[in-house]
Amino acid sequence: MPTAGLATRLGGHTVRDLARHPLALARKGLQARIHDGLEQPGALTFLDPLDEILDTNETFAEQTARHGQTTYRSDPARYIKAHRVPPAT
Repeated sequence: MPTAGLATRLGGHTVRDLARHPLALARKGLQARIHDGLEQPGALTFLDPLDEILDTNETFAEQTARHGQTTYRSDPARYIKAHRVPPAT
């Protein structure tokens, strides 16, 4: 099982490099749907987190693990307090 995240190599390329092409295709397709009135213009922002992952080379899981060790000092209670969804009122 690969443990290198986005640096995992497939066919001489990193997963990070390989992910850029389908993301560009998704953006192009979404722009076409917006142009045709099938999506709201704001829909493109849904791809922003994927751009951030490729730009920073850090997945959400890696960010969470890093914050768990630094920001939350490996204390699950701190993590839960920071990310708990408030109950519905």
